Amino acid sequence: MGIVRSIKKVLKKNQPSGREQLKRFKGLPKEHLEKDLGAFLYEICVNHAAEFVKEHLRKGDSPFRELSKSEFFHEVMAINFWILNRTIGSKGKTIMQEVYRNYLEHFNPGKDFENYLSERYATYDGSWNDYTGHHHEFGIKASQNI
Repeated sequence: MGIVRSIKKVLKKNQPSGREQLKRFKGLPKEHLEKDLGAFLYEICVNHAAEFVKEHLRKGDSPFRELSKSEFFHEVMAINFWILNRTIGSKGKTIMQEVYRNYLEHFNPGKDFENYLSERYATYDGSWNDYTGHHHEFGIKASQNI
């Protein structure tokens, strides 16, 4: 799947303003497009992670309710980055670098970020099954990391 179609797929799942953003991105030169798109996708990851954490910490029966909000948020961000990275693929490497740059500009993960993500990506890649559609092992691995 081409990078533009992948991005459209991500934007369609988001608020109507995603379509407005897509129009804005169309006219940008490549070097600005990658930077702006990276920042936009980073914001989507942050918003999704924050909403996920808020929703699950609010539930009385959530297995995550005893976790630190911050650690929980950053683990969900790693999952979001993994999903985004799989969605846009190798053609989106520069965009993913922009996503990571934005993350590191706003947060200090307190660990070797590149190594940390490599370990997470390897775990999630190894537990994801594109063929059967059974993703329970991925869910278990993600929960263990959280």
